[in-house]
Amino acid sequence: MYTVAVSPDCKKLVYGGGSFLQIFDLRKNAVTQNLNILPKKALWSPTGDRLFVAKGSGIEFLDAKSGTLIARHDIPGLIATGLRWQPSGARVISACEKKVVRKWSFRME
Repeated sequence: MYTVAVSPDCKKLVYGGGSFLQIFDLRKNAVTQNLNILPKKALWSPTGDRLFVAKGSGIEFLDAKSGTLIARHDIPGLIATGLRWQPSGARVISACEKKVVRKWSFRME
C-alpha cells in the first residue's frame, strides 16, 4: 500500500497502492468504492468531494463520489511521489522522484 488519507470530515478513508484505490466509509465500516487507479499518493480536497491522485507521470483530479476524472496535469518524464495542500487551500503541491516540486491549480467547481 502506498497511500492513505482521511477525509476532512473524518468519515472516510482513501487508500491504495499497486493496482487499486478504495474509499472506505468509517461509519459503515465498509469499502464503498473501488476505483481502477494505480496510485502513488491520494489526497482529499478541503471540501471532501474531490480526490487528487499522483499516478505515474501525472496528477489526476477526481470526483470522490463517482471516481470520474475531472482534470489531469501531466509531468513529462517524471513520476509524482507526493501530494500536499498549500496551507491556503488554493493549490496542490506535488513532489517528484527527481527532486522536482510543482504547484497546481484546480478549479473546485
